[in-house]
Amino acid sequence: MAVVTRSGEQRIWEYHNTLRTAGVAAPIVRGTAHDVTERVRAQMALRASHSELLKKAREQESMLKELTLFRTLLDQSNDAIEVNRPRDPAGSSM
Repeated sequence: MAVVTRSGEQRIWEYHNTLRTAGVAAPIVRGTAHDVTERVRAQMALRASHSELLKKAREQESMLKELTLFRTLLDQSNDAIEVNRPRDPAGSSM
């Protein structure tokens, strides 16, 4: 349940209600609540982090497949291959 504090901050409560009818003149609903705002925020941050890690893993897997294909092409080539590395603006090779 989302609640708003006097200062306007939104908090999240987890609650549980019970109905008491035995031994009372009129039925009573008893409710207990716990502030779980920080736990919910941590779970959301964890999901976002997990999604970002999955995205990076997929990108790296794709790059690895491309490099494997490139390496296979190089290994099977009968031509002479020379790798030229570009120089940085200062003139030294990378």
